[in-house]
Amino acid sequence: MNKRIILTGIAGHLGKNILLQLKDKGYEIRGLVHEENEEAEVREIDPEVELLHGDVRNKDSLRSLFEGCENKEAYLIHAASKVDIQHQRLTKDMVDINVEGTKNIFSLAKEFGVIHSVYVSSVDSFKAIGKTIYETGVYADGKKEGAYALSKAMANNAVKEFQKQGMDIRIVYPCGFFGPMDNGKNHLNQLLLSYLNGKIPGVIKASYTFADVRDIAQGTLSALFEGERNGAYILGGEVVPLEVFLREAGALYSKAPKKITVFPHWLARIGVPFVKLHCKLTHQRPLYTGFALSLLAHANLFDDSKARKELSYSPRSIKDSMKDTVAYFEEQGLLQKK
Repeated sequence: MNKRIILTGIAGHLGKNILLQLKDKGYEIRGLVHEENEEAEVREIDPEVELLHGDVRNKDSLRSLFEGCENKEAYLIHAASKVDIQHQRLTKDMVDINVEGTKNIFSLAKEFGVIHSVYVSSVDSFKAIGKTIYETGVYADGKKEGAYALSKAMANNAVKEFQKQGMDIRIVYPCGFFGPMDNGKNHLNQLLLSYLNGKIPGVIKASYTFADVRDIAQGTLSALFEGERNGAYILGGEVVPLEVFLREAGALYSKAPKKITVFPHWLARIGVPFVKLHCKLTHQRPLYTGFALSLLAHANLFDDSKARKELSYSPRSIKDSMKDTVAYFEEQGLLQKK
């Protein structure tokens, strides 16, 4: 098979699950890694995958990723990004990675003749208005959504400029995803592990849209191979209160805390500075931030009917996803034995 798939963010939670679904399908897979320590866990999935080192902020470092595509049927999935739920205002790093890095990737994809591409955005890139959002929704402006959402919205607009130049780039907007093959780098997996290990006092009264990372991976690949030219697809899931989300996990682990305190938004906001200080002193990544609280307070609903119709996207239930996720945590020795 003379088909090459280039995958940025291959060592991320979604990237690893995409790689797993591509394995043994006959594609030549070339992945971008940023750190050397990322290689081992990727090769555990597919020892034959070709891994190249580069930095999306440095365009010259990415050239080798695309070399040789001229004589192949080349495809691209750009899944690399910096997920940051702490900052309300844009940081240089976030702009350089999420916006300028995206421009670098697609500029080279155009130069080297990549046929079809998928850009992995986020449902958080839409303006938070507390209503049902479709693929044509207005993008975030940073007033309520925070820096990460704004950076992804800016990247969306950059991608659309490449579309205008004749490139075929499909955009997928995944909802919050969790699941196997992540040891807590993903914020939702971190939330589950923190709860199951008794490290968080409770959650706020809010709901969000959750899906299994494996279904997001399937939807992304379907967009690449089956989606319409320059199509856009929301990859949604199940809308669940945070309390219920944690209870589904707790029901599968006998040592999980029996009580889950639900805090009102106003009390959670008062506690943000204290949480930030505690995490700084204990060298932990905070889950409760101003950005997260604002996002949940104005949480949208997402219509994924287009993906269900055109991509055969059919996300499994939270209950089924949680069984595999908690089982993975146990297999990896991530749950404390009390």
